[in-house]
Amino acid sequence: MCGLTTEQGASALLQKPSTVAQRIVRAKRKSRDAGIPYEVPEPKELPGRLQSVLKVIYLMFNEGYSASDGEAVVNVSLTREAVRLARSLADMVPDAEIYGVLALMLRHDSLPQARQDANGDLITLEEQDRTLWDQTQIKAGIEVRPVRELPPKD
Repeated sequence: MCGLTTEQGASALLQKPSTVAQRIVRAKRKSRDAGIPYEVPEPKELPGRLQSVLKVIYLMFNEGYSASDGEAVVNVSLTREAVRLARSLADMVPDAEIYGVLALMLRHDSLPQARQDANGDLITLEEQDRTLWDQTQIKAGIEVRPVRELPPKD
């Protein structure tokens, strides 16, 4: 589950860990019994899967941005991996929605150093030291756009 524990996945999906664990078991069993191979879909199949993939990437980012367990408020490895996946997806499927999600994640990813004080307590946006914001990430979020012209939506 994108590096998330069952508990983290359950928190992101607003479900009980036991429910998520059972869903994982059922999905694995169904894949095994039906002989469903693990493979990258054909390019023509990608747009139909976009919403599900974006949802997973954003839930992964959100768990990293506001960790449901542990001492740290932010799990930077999860947020950075979600951003990396979104960038890869944008390269494969040029879609405005992907660019929007990527820009949002980059903007939020600029804040980790300012979100928590030395005691581990959250600092509200109004009280954050804006000099700690990662200006490179903010600029990257503002500049997110298609590498090439987006095709018209059907």
